Amino acid sequence: MGLLMKMVFYPTLLYNVIRNRISSSDWPWYCRIDETVVLGAVPFKSMVDKLIKEENIGAVVSVNEPHEICNRWVAGKEDWNARGVEHFWLCVPDFFGSPPVDDLHSAVKFMNHAQKSGKSVYVHCKAGRTRSVTLAMCYLMQKHQWYSPAAYTAVKAKRPRIILYHQQWRTIEEYGKQYVWGADRTSCT
Repeated sequence: MGLLMKMVFYPTLLYNVIRNRISSSDWPWYCRIDETVVLGAVPFKSMVDKLIKEENIGAVVSVNEPHEICNRWVAGKEDWNARGVEHFWLCVPDFFGSPPVDDLHSAVKFMNHAQKSGKSVYVHCKAGRTRSVTLAMCYLMQKHQWYSPAAYTAVKAKRPRIILYHQQWRTIEEYGKQYVWGADRTSCT
């Protein structure tokens, strides 16, 4: 499966680049979801300074496999850290992968830390459609004590091209049960 995913990565990334170039208003590389979260596709090194300056990015969460962020043109941990931006990585397979609930919770705590320091967080996967959306929804659910449909509606309103599969929905619901609606309501403070 690893080799296949690596082979599929480049054509699907190219698809997103072409869609963005044809119509950046219909297919933006990233979208601000709220005062903290900027949700998007894998950031190229050429975008780093713009994201820091224009979007106040002080932290980044990469929801990717290693081959997606370890190459010449994608901004990785070293690129962000060199500019004083904190980086958190969730290793999650593309397409149907979903992070473990405890890892999502660690990422949400990381995002809360950035938010408390007055910075925004760039949350991304390859295309900003599925894996990173899972995390963004969990963050919003935790922040607002929302159920998953409200979080989905909020993200979809800002980034209409999102798509979640059964596995992501199951993970989001499990996150809600463990960290939002259950006994552990205050664990992210």
